[in-house]
Amino acid sequence: MGRRCSDLVSAGLVLLVLAPVFPTASAIGAEKALQYRKGASITLPYGGRIDDAVVLDILDIDGDGAEDFAVAGKVESAERAPVHSFIIRNNTDTGKPQVFDLGEDGLTRRTWAGKFYRESGGQVYFVLGRSGEVGGFDTNPGEKVSIFKVTPQDKEFRTESVFVSQVPHLTTSVDRCDIDNDGVAEIYINNYGTPTDNPNNIPSGVPSIIQMTESGFVETKVNRWLFQLQRHGANNSIKFHDIDGDGDCDFLTAFEVAKWGSKTPTFPGEVESYALRNNGGFFDTKPIVAPNPHFAPDSGAFTFTMLQEGDERLFFVHSSFYGGPDGSDFHDAYLQAYRFVDGAFVEVTDEVIDKQLPLWSANQSYVRFNDIDKDGDLDMYFALYSEDIEIYRNLGGGKFRLEKVLNAPDGGTKAIAFLSNPTTPCSDIVAVLRNGKLVRYLCH
Repeated sequence: MGRRCSDLVSAGLVLLVLAPVFPTASAIGAEKALQYRKGASITLPYGGRIDDAVVLDILDIDGDGAEDFAVAGKVESAERAPVHSFIIRNNTDTGKPQVFDLGEDGLTRRTWAGKFYRESGGQVYFVLGRSGEVGGFDTNPGEKVSIFKVTPQDKEFRTESVFVSQVPHLTTSVDRCDIDNDGVAEIYINNYGTPTDNPNNIPSGVPSIIQMTESGFVETKVNRWLFQLQRHGANNSIKFHDIDGDGDCDFLTAFEVAKWGSKTPTFPGEVESYALRNNGGFFDTKPIVAPNPHFAPDSGAFTFTMLQEGDERLFFVHSSFYGGPDGSDFHDAYLQAYRFVDGAFVEVTDEVIDKQLPLWSANQSYVRFNDIDKDGDLDMYFALYSEDIEIYRNLGGGKFRLEKVLNAPDGGTKAIAFLSNPTTPCSDIVAVLRNGKLVRYLCH
């Protein structure tokens, strides 16, 4: 059972047995400005400081209409420091988020990946990629994937570890889909990869596949889904989306060039985002590449994802430029939009998205969608910030408008999440600040 952190957070965090019933707030709509005020804040565990925080995933776990989320971060300010992952209940009864500790992930730069999903019977599970890096970047005995059972109980979340497996390299993303339409969904663990296989002779770019059976979670052979593209390692993210409307789980992935501590790219020419179509439970071996004018021999593709509203499908690629002698200086990030037309990705050049951004990201969990203004269209934002909080507001018809929502709150944030809340006219913002506090900003 996961540890409850009430004794580690501020004394003002109080649980109420009964929650009042709130009326549903009126929507703001796309044309009105969003306004926020600072609400409750709590001190996170371990001295109140969480560095390098990452929002892992978002889900309304307890069905109260307010979305909950998971976040990971260092509990000390150091290059190699313990990282913990937490599930946060965004309760609207007290106004103070509740924090549930999933334990230590290991000594690492950060934990990148987590995925909530709900089984058909209603039970919620959370898949967590624990990027331990105990032995260093290229030897990783601490890399593990854990699956937690998350159950709402008496206005709290009961968490129970039900599966743990070692993986060959750090997990940059997790997704889940019934690839072969046999009624059993596959949990796809995306391993970032290294230039060479690890000491255990496990090919570093090979994913892990986990399925739930009557006897519990089991690993299964990935050969039936593997594809030979002569690409390896530096795989930043994967997502399953039905890109062509045939009802199958198609595969989207973003690759990057990797310098690996030298001035010469290790994988030249592999910087791209591409899709693999699903044909009868098997992925095509011919990738459909999303052309990107910002790709270069010294850049990285970090996110490739899809937004669907009705029959409209828009695809987004987020990429960054590597600078410095070892590729450690990320800058000049870009967001590019596409449509899938006649079997190819076509750039959306006459509409809003083709923007240079003052930030970078390195996995799929940073690009997120939420109907922030409750007008029925999903808006887009980045879950990692250092200064102002901005969103791409969806105006409908494939058009977006970049808007500043908050000036750098309290000196800047480490991570943010927009969370749906039925009691306010637009979504809440929950932010992990640079000082380690978790703060809720309420729309009014």
